[in-house]
Amino acid sequence: MKYTDKLITLFLTTILFLSACGSAGASAAHNSPAGTTADSSPAAATSCQPQSEASSAAASTNDAFTQRVQAAMSTVTKDPVYITCTNDYDRNGQPEAFVVTVAAQDAQTEEDTDFCTGNLYFVAADLTVMNLEKDIPIEYDKSSPDPAYYHILHYSDQDLFAFDEYAGTDIRSVIYSVSGNKAVSAIDKNLYIGLQSADNEKEILASVTDFDSSVDEDGLGTGRTEKTYWFYYKAGKIQEYKGSNMPLADLEKISGASEIIDSSSKDGWKVQNILYRENGIININYRHTYSSGAYDCMYDTLRVIRNAQQQITGVKKDETEGADDHSGEYKASV
Repeated sequence: MKYTDKLITLFLTTILFLSACGSAGASAAHNSPAGTTADSSPAAATSCQPQSEASSAAASTNDAFTQRVQAAMSTVTKDPVYITCTNDYDRNGQPEAFVVTVAAQDAQTEEDTDFCTGNLYFVAADLTVMNLEKDIPIEYDKSSPDPAYYHILHYSDQDLFAFDEYAGTDIRSVIYSVSGNKAVSAIDKNLYIGLQSADNEKEILASVTDFDSSVDEDGLGTGRTEKTYWFYYKAGKIQEYKGSNMPLADLEKISGASEIIDSSSKDGWKVQNILYRENGIININYRHTYSSGAYDCMYDTLRVIRNAQQQITGVKKDETEGADDHSGEYKASV
């Protein structure tokens, strides 16, 4: 789903976050979060080290750079640093850092975990600071950041930094690469996706929320769904495996497809369209249409089976998306 399509939902959710954090901050105005005192700066931020075989000397260099990063941050904001991820992202022999701060008033929350706002910064090797994302909703754990919400993605030619903005029941991942001593968005900023699995640069899984379990006679979609979409990494960018229309007759020629379609095409359900993606994923969309013109949506996700010569010899159901009821309808692209 495009980011603009969810602007109202995100705005309302953010208002709730601010209300929760603001009230907590007001009640804790004279208390300090863990690791700080009333008269001192926050304790050293969490160090987010890359998962590599870095030498102890390199690790020591990163630690020293992290200290300089925190000094540089103190000149641009009074907000406490929450996360610092130091790494040589562009692999040029010099470290850079991505830094998440928490709004000063929100950091005073008495709750162990709270939903607050913060900023995302990039600090270059020469300690130049860039503010990348402002007023982002985050899940703030004052004792220790949840590592599930920030990641260093190790790919063939460089490393990327990803941070998950928390918006109620949804996650929006912001992803950056480093080029020319600057942080560059590695994904279309209009996309509203949450990373699920990004270890394999040839097949990155991301969840997308929609409201398409059912569509009424006026064309209004209802029923929240969460579906997996497939992406890949290339030259500093996360790109989508977009779907192309596949004729039903072509799919039915592939071994195993007809049995799956026949199993789902009953009790009023009919194939609406079929989407083929270059990573071998096939989405079959079904609709159950009522006399009023309203309809329900359901899908099957298949993965092609190839032989040693990479010829398609069959299909099987693919469950990597982890869907429970397969409700909703796949689009060609997010």
